[in-house]
Amino acid sequence: MRFSIKDSYNHFLSNNKILNEANTWISQSSKNACGSKLRLWRNLILGSFFTLLMSFLTSVIGYNSASYRIFMVVLTMVLGIIVNNLIFLSFYKSVSKEKLSLSDFEIYFSGIIMQLICAFSLMLIQSFGSRAVMIVTSFSPKLSYLMSILIALLFTIMNFWITILVFNGRSKLNEILKSSFQCIGQYWKVLLLISLGFIAWSYVANVTFASLMFDKINSPQNINNIFHSLMFSKDYYNLKIAFIFYTVHYFVAAWLEMKILLVVSNMYSSSEK
Repeated sequence: MRFSIKDSYNHFLSNNKILNEANTWISQSSKNACGSKLRLWRNLILGSFFTLLMSFLTSVIGYNSASYRIFMVVLTMVLGIIVNNLIFLSFYKSVSKEKLSLSDFEIYFSGIIMQLICAFSLMLIQSFGSRAVMIVTSFSPKLSYLMSILIALLFTIMNFWITILVFNGRSKLNEILKSSFQCIGQYWKVLLLISLGFIAWSYVANVTFASLMFDKINSPQNINNIFHSLMFSKDYYNLKIAFIFYTVHYFVAAWLEMKILLVVSNMYSSSEK
């Protein structure tokens, strides 16, 4: 009996446990988020542009002023944590087909200190992990790009999990961090499979942008922000190109990331049952 390529592919899908599990999570997530995907996609896009704006302001305000730069870095980190956490909560609420309400904001901000402690603790762990990985992969810039994407995604998922834990009243730091690592340990195969599109897109975008703007990124004025560097040099053509590139990247990446976060939301909801 002869099998076509399509038949072989379908046979592979039907007999692969991880693929079946991933498809189940995706199907369940799409069903639960029906009617709210565009809103969640919008939230992720706005969050990305907020991060971009704060990075630009940090570079501009902190230029040639160490004290202003430190202040802006801390402010950006705190505001970034709050904005990202609220975006995460919007995904969590969507599982129950709800939107964030005033009472949800009150609950979140009543635990803001714990949210910040957990976020900064995870940020510290991520920093050490990233440095170690970057040293190991320093022989290959492209491999470094790939590993940086994987690490960022890993800790985004863990931050997502932690945000919901604290929102639901968990208050012991060691238990919260342990639970986030257990989430990765339990679901890493499914999460990796679901994240392949996001990883591939982010990798291509990073490598492409770096190759196009290499001489602009390495600014002679020691400006680390590409938009600040281009504005400083009055290179408005490349400034427009960079903005268009980031816009396209954010729109596509947000759509791909949305699917990952919806699955994580459902994983958390299932763990509560």
